[in-house]
Amino acid sequence: MPSPNERPELQTPDCHASSEELIVVCVWTKGAKFADPCYVERLAQSVHRHLRGPYRFVVLRPKETSYWAKISLFKDGLFPPGARVLYLDLDSIIVGSLDFVRDIALGADQLHMVPSLSYAPHKWNSACLLWRANTLGYLADVYTESDKHKYPNGDQQYLYANAHQVASFDRGLFLSYKRDIRPTQEVPKDARVIMFHGYPMPHEVDQPWVHEHWGPAGAAALSSCKGAL
Repeated sequence: MPSPNERPELQTPDCHASSEELIVVCVWTKGAKFADPCYVERLAQSVHRHLRGPYRFVVLRPKETSYWAKISLFKDGLFPPGARVLYLDLDSIIVGSLDFVRDIALGADQLHMVPSLSYAPHKWNSACLLWRANTLGYLADVYTESDKHKYPNGDQQYLYANAHQVASFDRGLFLSYKRDIRPTQEVPKDARVIMFHGYPMPHEVDQPWVHEHWGPAGAAALSSCKGAL
C-alpha cells in the first residue's frame, strides 16, 4: 500500500485515453464549501491507497460553484467513450478498498447512486456515482437553471428523476457519518466510504479513525495543504 504522504498525479480530462480505464473524478470549485485544496489532495491520496490497478484521478473545475456543478460531469466528450467513471464528493473519507467498482455490472445507460443517507428511504444520494462515459450526456443537455427550483433537493433529485436507469450501490459499503458513525465513532469493517453530506465536515471531526484514513483534523491542519495543487 502506498504511503499516506505519497502524492498521486492529478490530471485533467483526456478524451483520447483508453476506453477501458477507470476514471475517478471529483469536482472542485473555488469559493464553494470545499474551496480549500487540502480536500482535493486528501481525497486523491486516499484513492491512491485504496484502489489497485491503473486509474486516472481527475479534478474538474467548472464555473458553477454549487453542488449543481456535478451535472457537467455527464457531458459527452469529457471522458473517453465507454470509460468507467467513478465520482466521489470531496467530503468523502475512504476507509476500505475501492476495487469492487471495477466488478460492478454497468449497463450502457445506467447510473449507480447511493441509497438515501437520510431517514427517508425513497430518496437517493449523489455523493458517489458510477456510470459509463458518453452514455448519459442527455442529463447535461436537458439541464437548465430552472431545474434548481424544480428540484429543491438538489442535483441528486434531478439525477434520479431524469436518468433512464438508476441502480443502487450496496448501502452497507457507503455510510453516513451523521447517521451511521457519529453515535459510536466506530467504523464497520465492511464499510468502504464514509460520507459527510453537510456538517460537520471531515476536518471538524477529531477522531482516531479520521486521523487514520483522512488525516489530522482541525482548521490548522488544512492550512498545511494550501498551495499543494
